[in-house]
Amino acid sequence: MWEEGENCCERCINNGTLKCWHHKICDMAWCMKVSDELKTAMQNYVAQHRNEYDEIKKISKLWYDHTIATKLLDPFHIDYEIPEDSDAQTCRDYIKFIAQECTLQKLSVRTGMVEEWRERLRECIAMEHKFEAFTLVSEWEKKGKTTDAGSAEALIKNVELLLPCILHCENRVGEKIVMTIIRKGFELNGGSVMQFVKDVQHIIQMQVLGTADSPLQWKLPLEKMKGQLEALGNITGSNTFIHALLIEIDAIIEAVIPADNNDLCGKLIQATTSYKAAMELLMLHRPLSDEEIEKFQVLADYFFETWTSVFGQEGVTNYINFLGSGHMREFLITHRCLYLFSQQSWEALNNKVQAYFHLCTQRGGKNSGCDANSKSYIFPIVRFIMQELLWKTGVADEFFREREG
Repeated sequence: MWEEGENCCERCINNGTLKCWHHKICDMAWCMKVSDELKTAMQNYVAQHRNEYDEIKKISKLWYDHTIATKLLDPFHIDYEIPEDSDAQTCRDYIKFIAQECTLQKLSVRTGMVEEWRERLRECIAMEHKFEAFTLVSEWEKKGKTTDAGSAEALIKNVELLLPCILHCENRVGEKIVMTIIRKGFELNGGSVMQFVKDVQHIIQMQVLGTADSPLQWKLPLEKMKGQLEALGNITGSNTFIHALLIEIDAIIEAVIPADNNDLCGKLIQATTSYKAAMELLMLHRPLSDEEIEKFQVLADYFFETWTSVFGQEGVTNYINFLGSGHMREFLITHRCLYLFSQQSWEALNNKVQAYFHLCTQRGGKNSGCDANSKSYIFPIVRFIMQELLWKTGVADEFFREREG
């Protein structure tokens, strides 16, 4: 069980979870609270240590951001946990690294063990982190006062409205999962490189995207130098394409991971199975219940812990971190159905805007601006987008109905 005061969310404390990856989203109330605390605590520190802090920050290699989901796996993080099966040299390297950081911060390493050194570092870093936040908040408040009274507050409130697009999430995470697994198989492959490429293409052409009678002519992206294969490229595609790959991800895993790596193969299948089940809940076109939201986070946690145990920080992207840190769950609790906030309609409008710009405007030519004989690239585009939004939101319909009545 977690003891009071440890960095653990309320949900994990109630569930008795041993490791907590979740971090609360920054909101207006938190910013106001931190601002008041910083103003009281930081005045003397800023005056005494400003130059010293800037120099230390340039030299230090230590990570101390507790919102990083892979903090327990990163050997340069203050919260790094040395694996139990690590050799003696790995332990010595980390102890030496912590000692160097303590020396840089002018902290004593003459007494105590490495855990005590890390605690001293945490206290020092906490003060420096507050100093950095204090500087940012001061600049934010100053900017708000120089423009208008409400601008600074509005900035934070707008951050709270930046909801994630779950369709983008599904697409980007799916691309990362498929490509990372294939690259792992490529790394473990002991035979011919080109034979590995052919095997991957064969399974995807004839089983994942097509059939033996009607194979889809798809090729694995490759990066070549002077005709020689240097590395695998990035797999990208539409949401439908990536979704099709994920449906048959078990077959892809079994095809690319060598037969003597059964444990790895099992972990990857378990992780991807949990991810797909979590995304099925996230993609529901209706409000989710409390039980469904909790089930979603349990599945997301299992996927994240299993996935990072295999790939570490290499396997993490912004959206994967979003799932593992519990941020998606917070948005679900507030809005219940995130499908309502999909950004795909705006993506579709982007394609329409490009066509309009190239075919229906003078692209910055005469009379394209807001005044006679003026030029503008952006003005006709803004007018077009406003017209589209007026009709799509129903405002234009309401405008004409009122006048017809």
